[in-house]
Amino acid sequence: MNPKVDPCDNFYQYSCGNWIKNHQIIPKQLTNDLSNIEELQSDLINTVTMRLDKSSLKSVPKYTEPLIKLYKGCTNIAIRDSFEKRDFNIIRDILKQVGGWPLIDEHWDEKQFNIESALIELNKFSLFDVIISVEVNADLNNNTKHIVWLLNPFKQSSLNYQGIYRMSKKHDIKAPMRANYTGSSENPYKQMAELLKGSPISSIVFQKDWAELQEMYTKLQSIATKITSNKIYLIKIYNKSKILVKDLQKYSAIDYLNVINGILAADGHQINKNSVVFVDSGYLDNLDIILKRFSKRTIANFIGMNLVIILAKFTTNKMMSLTTGRTVDSLNQICFSYVSQVFPDLLGRYYLDNVFDISVIEDIKNFIRSIKKAFHQLLVENRWLDEPTKAYAIKKLSAITSYISFPDYIFNVIQLIQYHKAFNNISEDSFLSTMITALRNQRSVNSRALNNQEPKGVLNLGAIGAIISHELTHAFDNLGSLFNENGNLDNWFSDQSRQAFNDRTKCFVDQYNKFKYNITINDNTTNINQLNGLQTLAENIADNGGVRIAYRAFELYKNEYMGQLEKLPGQLVGYSLDKLFFLSYANIWCSNKSSQALAIQLATDRHSPENVRVIQPLANMYQFAQVFKCKPGSRMAPKNRCVLWG
Repeated sequence: MNPKVDPCDNFYQYSCGNWIKNHQIIPKQLTNDLSNIEELQSDLINTVTMRLDKSSLKSVPKYTEPLIKLYKGCTNIAIRDSFEKRDFNIIRDILKQVGGWPLIDEHWDEKQFNIESALIELNKFSLFDVIISVEVNADLNNNTKHIVWLLNPFKQSSLNYQGIYRMSKKHDIKAPMRANYTGSSENPYKQMAELLKGSPISSIVFQKDWAELQEMYTKLQSIATKITSNKIYLIKIYNKSKILVKDLQKYSAIDYLNVINGILAADGHQINKNSVVFVDSGYLDNLDIILKRFSKRTIANFIGMNLVIILAKFTTNKMMSLTTGRTVDSLNQICFSYVSQVFPDLLGRYYLDNVFDISVIEDIKNFIRSIKKAFHQLLVENRWLDEPTKAYAIKKLSAITSYISFPDYIFNVIQLIQYHKAFNNISEDSFLSTMITALRNQRSVNSRALNNQEPKGVLNLGAIGAIISHELTHAFDNLGSLFNENGNLDNWFSDQSRQAFNDRTKCFVDQYNKFKYNITINDNTTNINQLNGLQTLAENIADNGGVRIAYRAFELYKNEYMGQLEKLPGQLVGYSLDKLFFLSYANIWCSNKSSQALAIQLATDRHSPENVRVIQPLANMYQFAQVFKCKPGSRMAPKNRCVLWG
């Protein structure tokens, strides 16, 4: 906190000023980004990794052994270095399976390269989205059925492209478009290729191949559509973009039926020319042209480079440094991320056994009950929804199910062992092979645990409660409101209520568009960057609805447990429970970031900058102004407020 700041003028600086002062960004590290949430996450990771470091196979239950072996194999860089020859041979063998890597194979024969076979093999390593993404997803019109989706591989924006061209905040590997990389020996990808080849690569050969790779990437980046980054756009074109497989025959660069069935064969499924698929037609149209433009050598180099980028980081210290920019100093954090991806359930069970206080679960359940009750009250009190739409909104809210911390099966030892039987024979000296097995058996599991016990009640509702309410509100934002209680596309709004909804969401767009930032890059160029209220609309709705619902839940909770709420020690004694609620909400968003990190966020992120996530939702609440006695017309008590749910 910085109590010298007027909370009615800038509540973000009031709540986070001293946190920012004590968390300075590193000079010249342009993409540096610090936040309170990341700091809490880092502390949790450090707690778990310290326990993992001390664990041995003798000290853990049998079902945890694969987790310990993988972590120890990852962190023991000396062992990884000692098996360089073996591991490089493994990668070279895999490259042959996907059609070879011309850059390191002087005898590569383009007649033996087949793009369909390469893409099918890539999928076995969860790497299919190097050129095209093939996914099996629920049909948005009926989520009890699944169909194939053909999409572009740029998930959020070109900054998150998977593979060689990915930009990371965590290291300074230069982007490939930098001119000073050409064919020079400084190019980390040239060094990587030479290590794998075992001999130097001609600068002339590399420079020619590298130029083609850059051009291919640039063209792929330029045709990336907004279909995967803009969900509202996806919804609008969804039904128009569902076609029959036989309609894909117009594309000659890739036989999509062959590729799709090659991928599905692993699970015993097949489709035919009359099957329905959802396609990003704009991307496929242009991809067909691009693939015809480039030689098989360039396409094979593109696939090979991306494959090696993924696998080489699991080998030696030198390869890890070249492919990720990370050093052994951060090895524990790196290895934690790997084990959390490969064994999310085993890591979750390890966390529950060694760190987590399971009694917290009951508190979270109480919060959720209060939050749903609060949202129900706000819906009942709503004046702009007509009665049929209001009734359906309440029905949808009632249908929402809570999943807290971990699935029940995580306590079933037999099930855990059976699920991970593919890893029964792994050892600490075969880290690369274990990661390859993991990529081939990858499952998408998301695990999150919130472990914050003190102080109880009010601060938890302001922090955790607002986050829970935020996620709940997404079911009723500009995207979630298009789906019914079963998760299917369904226009359950009346025309009158939809128009009222749109009018109120436009208020948010206009309101957030007013935020502007003077951003200086390289100490000499200052640009004015504007927050995009439309790009961030869904998250802004969730931020505003989340804190409003959480505050109503806080009032319910306060009335029910007033006698049980603990007094807080130290300097916070002089603050009312209501003030502490708003302070705890603001504290979760304390952050400090460089100009470049802020510029990237404004250009690509669906979330508003952290200061806006505090200032605007609270300024839209008259309750905040009452609690802090803000004068009408002050920044935190504006004349005009935007309200949707609440």
